[in-house]
Amino acid sequence: MCNILITGAAGFLGFHLQQKLNANYKVTCIDNLQTSASKARAKLVQNLIVENIESNFIDRLNNKPELVIHLAAETGVGPSNENTSLYLQQNVANTLNVLNQCRANKVKYFIYASSSSVYEPQETPMSEDSPCSKHVSFYGTSKFLCEQLVRNFCFQNDMVAIGL
Repeated sequence: MCNILITGAAGFLGFHLQQKLNANYKVTCIDNLQTSASKARAKLVQNLIVENIESNFIDRLNNKPELVIHLAAETGVGPSNENTSLYLQQNVANTLNVLNQCRANKVKYFIYASSSSVYEPQETPMSEDSPCSKHVSFYGTSKFLCEQLVRNFCFQNDMVAIGL
């Protein structure tokens, strides 16, 4: 049975994902419960560790994960333009911390959430080939930086990553 760690497990995506995975996998969940919605869902999350991902939480787990699904992030386009440093810390710096923990614990597989906000706004439907050099929010910029960070980190450390 594969050991999976989900960050942001009480968030909307993390909550529903862990509900599906619990039947077939050993799932450990982590969330800092900063939103009222995640606090409400936390009661229903199995194997939840309430902690900030800035710490070295993987080192303290009994079952080391083979796969990390990193969904923890500060979300929202509008607020990101008012509190840029929060988004850079929560999204970029914390993603780097999780990647470093993956490397230290020999995690080979890393799935992470990006955003359509990395693409330039346009009138035609977006695709993976859409331009992404002009972000309209610091949220989009932070998620774009995470994509670049993950790509480089995984190349340098022989990890496999999938961005959603």
